[in-house]
Amino acid sequence: MALFRKAPPPPPPPSRPPPGPPPVPETRRFTDPHRPATTIPAGIRIRGELTGGDSVDLAGALEGPLATEGGCHVRESGRLHGPLSAADVRIEGEMEGRIDARGKVELGARSRVRADIHASGIAVAEGCQFDGQVHMDSGQERVTFEEKRKLRPPGP
Repeated sequence: MALFRKAPPPPPPPSRPPPGPPPVPETRRFTDPHRPATTIPAGIRIRGELTGGDSVDLAGALEGPLATEGGCHVRESGRLHGPLSAADVRIEGEMEGRIDARGKVELGARSRVRADIHASGIAVAEGCQFDGQVHMDSGQERVTFEEKRKLRPPGP
């Protein structure tokens, strides 16, 4: 009775694993996690000038100027008393001085900042204590606007 017996179907080919995630773009948001080149941990206090070419993560205290070509992150436990110059700045702790950022400045909800800020953009979280001035200049030509709609006379 070979007519009714069929050979079992061959097993399906092994499935390929799903493709991995797409490659990560080279650009990143400032708030994305990154590994700083210089870290000053909580409990460390430095008096003097700190300069460098890469990012700085400050959880301790620094009294004096800080200048870096990379970003600067002042943690909630961090204190900086002096001028700060960096590409991007994120303050979650205490800062007193002047901030010169070539990019953006972010002030966290628990930050306490007494500074004049010069940056191309700024974000201030609700709860931040800020005393100072903000000067924003993106380096791009200003856009002007001329109203072309006709104003309606006030109604009764």
